[in-house]
Amino acid sequence: MATTTSWSSAVVAADLPPVTPSDEGMPGGQALDTLLSWAMYLGLTACVLGAIGAGAAIGVGSLSSRPHWAERGKVALVFSVIGAIVVGSAVSIVNTGFGMA
Repeated sequence: MATTTSWSSAVVAADLPPVTPSDEGMPGGQALDTLLSWAMYLGLTACVLGAIGAGAAIGVGSLSSRPHWAERGKVALVFSVIGAIVVGSAVSIVNTGFGMA
């Protein structure tokens, strides 16, 4: 039992080299970057389409005396903006989290 404890403390105390993620030399690294860019583009496009639909629902609901349409449009607009913020800042959020570790 004492051997396991001393071995685990030696592993924890060992100086580990810093890890710097990079796609350099990885087969398909550029393709993966391209796929991530396309995914972000499609996500932001979906948020913009959601905001346009939300604006239409707000307008139609307000003009046709359908307050539930206007209310749903306002909620959809808020969630579209939140979604755009998350998609646009996803890389920064993940990199910040990686830097904290």
